[in-house]
Amino acid sequence: MSEVIVRPKTAIGFLRVSSDKQGLKGDSPEDQTKRIEHLASKLDAKVTKYFEIWMSATNEELQPSEELLKYLEVHKGKIDFAFVAVMDRFTRAGYPVFEKLQRRIASYGTILLD
Repeated sequence: MSEVIVRPKTAIGFLRVSSDKQGLKGDSPEDQTKRIEHLASKLDAKVTKYFEIWMSATNEELQPSEELLKYLEVHKGKIDFAFVAVMDRFTRAGYPVFEKLQRRIASYGTILLD
């Protein structure tokens, strides 16, 4: 009988802080990390890397870092989940763009969750 080897679930996290004030309380990187770690634990996944961006976004132009997308492309099929604490930390364009990003990230074998 052959033995089945199960690979541990892996994840990355995306953090965005738009102001120094926000960076200290509310949506601080620490607060976002706690939410992401909670999500990961519910899915029995280990967050192996975080992408952190400090920038304000008052319009629909905010998109995830190219570094994050490139990382997923390079590690295609090896990262199970990409977590964001809240959707608007990832994109200001609302759910239609979030859904489009979910599909792009899914093409790398990764599930985007908030």
